[in-house]
Amino acid sequence: MEALSDFNALKQQIQASLVAVTRSSQAISSEDLGFHRSLDPSLGRALDTQNARLLGLAERLLGNAASNTELVRPK
Repeated sequence: MEALSDFNALKQQIQASLVAVTRSSQAISSEDLGFHRSLDPSLGRALDTQNARLLGLAERLLGNAASNTELVRPK
């Protein structure tokens, strides 16, 4: 039973973190990012790196969530 409460606490922390990241990313409009990319090419590369990292994390989360179900993992 303790494992379930530990999992629920972890799940709540992950959800809170994801909500915070989503809200932060929505605060920056796509036009602002394009403008900043044009000013500093290294920022564009850093954004691309972080986008790839976040996509990889999201894919891993979805894969882990779907691993014990009949759902097919997204590709």
